[in-house]
Amino acid sequence: MIGEPADDATRIRQHGWRQGSALSTALVQRAADEFPHPLLKVIEKRIFVVVSQDRDVANFSLEKEPLVEIIIGTINAAADGSYLYNKSVRRSHVRCRYGGTPAVAEFQINDRLSFPRRLLAMEPPDGNLIFERDAVRQMATWIGRRYARVAFPDAFNRRVERGISCVRDQLKRGAANAIDSIFVEVNPDDRELSDGESYRIVVIGTVVEKVATMQEVWDLAVRHFALIEGALNGCPGITVNEAKLLSEAEVSLATIRGMKRFDFDDLSLRENPPSFPTPSAL
Repeated sequence: MIGEPADDATRIRQHGWRQGSALSTALVQRAADEFPHPLLKVIEKRIFVVVSQDRDVANFSLEKEPLVEIIIGTINAAADGSYLYNKSVRRSHVRCRYGGTPAVAEFQINDRLSFPRRLLAMEPPDGNLIFERDAVRQMATWIGRRYARVAFPDAFNRRVERGISCVRDQLKRGAANAIDSIFVEVNPDDRELSDGESYRIVVIGTVVEKVATMQEVWDLAVRHFALIEGALNGCPGITVNEAKLLSEAEVSLATIRGMKRFDFDDLSLRENPPSFPTPSAL
């Protein structure tokens, strides 16, 4: 039921809507009937999740915040490590609970639209789909990175092309399920060097804390990271001064300040990428 704007804003807060809340199919259908949109033509077998910040979702004024942003996705049977932990800016796999059981939600960055916030006053979030707060933060970071991507000098990109091919190969072979991020410090990072000069780099690979405690997966990550280090060090005009593989628990902001994260966007363009059998505990 929808009433006065002030009452609707109060009901939205009382219902518990926040970033990461899921919309029911019936609520989305109501919006599609009132405001036709190409992304709402197909509703069945899709999920709809609020990605606006909590303070915007629960704002006291519908006049000031008449809309919320939602992202549309699907539930997958299993995660593809190439898309976990925000490795790609175009596609993301996020762990969740669907129907009370562990599941994986898949999102495409462009499948987002504005949704009338007043409709949230009609009912509470769909409790069938639950994202933990860490997963919600992952989604928010992923969307934000769409607008704040790092850039390297063109000369550096050309030199590491062969090494990046090795990184892709290792991810295809299963490293993506163990290594969640690769950070690089490039020195210098603001100049196009001539052929006679070398870029000096520091490489840090990270794994999620839980993975670091699983010996089999940690050993896998170590093997793949060693191959990645060797490939980058073998690129003409590139010198790896230091390379470390660390648990996220060991990585401080001071450690990665000044470093840039490698994106693996092209992995998101592969159809049916090979999947490494991830331990069930992940």
